[in-house]
Amino acid sequence: MMYKNNIYEEKIKFKKIYIPLHHGNYYVKVNYKKTNNNKCIVWLAGHNDYFYHYHFSNYFNDYDIYAISFRNSHNKRINNFHHIDNLTDYYTEINLVIKKFNLIKYKERILYGHSTGGLIGTLYLNDNKHIFHKFIMNSPFLKLKMNDSYFNDFILQNGIMKLVKYFPKLDISPYTGHISKLVIYLSSSYMINKNMKKLKNSPLLSTWLASIIENQNRISNNEITIEIPTLIFFCNKSTIKFNKIDKGDNVIDVTSCINQIPKIFKNYKLKIIKNSIHDMLCSDGNIHNRKTPIGNTFHTIEQFFHSNS
Repeated sequence: MMYKNNIYEEKIKFKKIYIPLHHGNYYVKVNYKKTNNNKCIVWLAGHNDYFYHYHFSNYFNDYDIYAISFRNSHNKRINNFHHIDNLTDYYTEINLVIKKFNLIKYKERILYGHSTGGLIGTLYLNDNKHIFHKFIMNSPFLKLKMNDSYFNDFILQNGIMKLVKYFPKLDISPYTGHISKLVIYLSSSYMINKNMKKLKNSPLLSTWLASIIENQNRISNNEITIEIPTLIFFCNKSTIKFNKIDKGDNVIDVTSCINQIPKIFKNYKLKIIKNSIHDMLCSDGNIHNRKTPIGNTFHTIEQFFHSNS
């Protein structure tokens, strides 16, 4: 694996803590590296994901990192998943981490969100205007496209809403096809520690999907506004195909998500990375070579960190 030694050396610098939630036997799991910097990153992973990009923290070592494991997405306790009714329920995790580590003390606070974490971060920043200074989004899940036809999309979305009404805790993960499969990661040479990547998704409940649709529709209706500087990464193409490995985004429809951006952000930079995959930080190449997908990504983030806007 590329940079194996660097990743191992960085991994042992991280600590893990479980912060009790206000009810039940559930906890907020946080992996963090704290080295008395005056800048920090709060890391929101995607569904069935978590922080394992130690090459990132090794490269950007002047930032403290706090990576949150969300309920029902990655954090399993006592063989039970906490039921989430709305993505905004995840504000609890973010606020607990801010309070626990007194993150307000940092001179610069950056929020990072990948995939569904990007959508959660977008909602959070809309409702909490003055906590973070910058926002990075890695393939954010801003729009669910189920079919090529808008009419069929409308029918499917309304069908899901009715399904939730009668079956609010239905696990639909066995029916989500390619989304439940990790073929692209497990069969590739991308920069990822395969021993740390989950092989099976957490339960995907019907209410969770309905909440995604509801909040994405808020974006479509221009109800979400973010003014802080935002850097947004996407692949140059979608490759949502069954049992096919190809460079591109195998999870979301890129075009549909990009079309949402002008409805949300007042100060943003959109960066398209060729030959990347859904998680930019798992892309191929050398982090020090700008001509490779991973190097291009790292260089763009570094420029964003040093910019004043």
